[in-house]
Amino acid sequence: MTLTNEYSTQGIHTKHVEIPFSSSPPQVHDISYTNKPNTPESPDFSDSTLLEDQQQQLSDIFRLFPNVFSTNPGRTNKIQHHINIQPGNKPRNSAPYRYSPARHQVIGSNLKEMLQE
Repeated sequence: MTLTNEYSTQGIHTKHVEIPFSSSPPQVHDISYTNKPNTPESPDFSDSTLLEDQQQQLSDIFRLFPNVFSTNPGRTNKIQHHINIQPGNKPRNSAPYRYSPARHQVIGSNLKEMLQE
């Protein structure tokens, strides 16, 4: 970083700072994992605490009854959610979160897909 001082003819003192920019390409993060369903034939046990034989039993169940398990969760009206608020208070209203254009596009495509179902 280089700092230079200059004086103009009008008596105004200015400072210039040169900041070197990196020549490496910008980092782009892959967010495609948000829409990657697991198929019932090959469950992912990487984050599981199941034992080997339990994992095998579960895999066998998925393989034997594939029409029972779905990769797309459906809707249900069997349960309703209620948020208790203290008397006299109103729910908070906050602005929506800001997202990067890439994430915004993924969210939009996911919403369109859910609305079509």
